[in-house]
Amino acid sequence: MKNLEAKDIRDLRNRFDISQERLAGLLGISWITVSRWERNVSRVSAKESKIIGRISKILEISNNRITHIELMRFFQGPHLDLYGDCPSDAISTELGYRAVRDILKNLLTRE
Repeated sequence: MKNLEAKDIRDLRNRFDISQERLAGLLGISWITVSRWERNVSRVSAKESKIIGRISKILEISNNRITHIELMRFFQGPHLDLYGDCPSDAISTELGYRAVRDILKNLLTRE
């Protein structure tokens, strides 16, 4: 995946209607960092670009079926299926991303 540019970050936030604070929370970073990316003060690293891409896919899966608050709780809380890790931490690896994606799909099908 290519490194994301300022426009890519803004487009993602607009597409899913999430604030800089919420995106930062999903990534486990400061909202100021997201603001710096969007203002081209700093660049998104390759690792962060990959994680943002994975978060984008997960947001597509949720498809507004859960609220932003529920999604934040999901990402920031530990899960037994992830051996006590938080999805925001686990998503940095491909295996962790797949596990998080599958957990969310299962939660959404139970509704």
